[in-house]
Amino acid sequence: MSEYDSLQEGLTALIEEMKEQPITWDESLQNLYYSKQDASEALRLLIANSAHEHNAWANMFNPMSMMEPSFGPECWVLSYQQLSKHYGVPMSWFHAISIRAITDPMCKTWGVDKPAELIDEEGYLLETAYAAYLDGVHDGLLEETDGIADMRHPKMIEISGMILQGIEEQAEFLDMTVEEAVKALSQKHDMSPA
Repeated sequence: MSEYDSLQEGLTALIEEMKEQPITWDESLQNLYYSKQDASEALRLLIANSAHEHNAWANMFNPMSMMEPSFGPECWVLSYQQLSKHYGVPMSWFHAISIRAITDPMCKTWGVDKPAELIDEEGYLLETAYAAYLDGVHDGLLEETDGIADMRHPKMIEISGMILQGIEEQAEFLDMTVEEAVKALSQKHDMSPA
């Protein structure tokens, strides 16, 4: 028996719980976000204080990231990890809802302003919703439903199919199962200096 009858029901319950029981950013997210903010401000000052003499810092300037504080993909991944652990649902569920980061140093949390949207303007299931559905089924929160995969945009189905075909070919070449090949491709690599 699953916990929710549908993904929409599960995401709606999650949004309500987030509104009723908000949490504050953990230390790793605060360190990442505010370190990036401090570095951006330092770069802005370097440019401003030396532009009358040289433009050495100008090549590091990115107008988009300088105009708006950067709550980028790295911050979202840390957010989803923290939220997932706290609320007990997959990370993809947070990616499927419209959450915003509240970056005020006095109130570092996340807000949700609208219901989850699962369907795009063409009537296809959003990829974020499909990922949330798959993870919900995997985690026992949802029952598997026939036809869900066919609700995706044909282009998304095509892309996934091409990637799967490549993995299948690689698995066959390496005499592995597809699951073993996916696991090998998705292992965390040690990037530390030797």
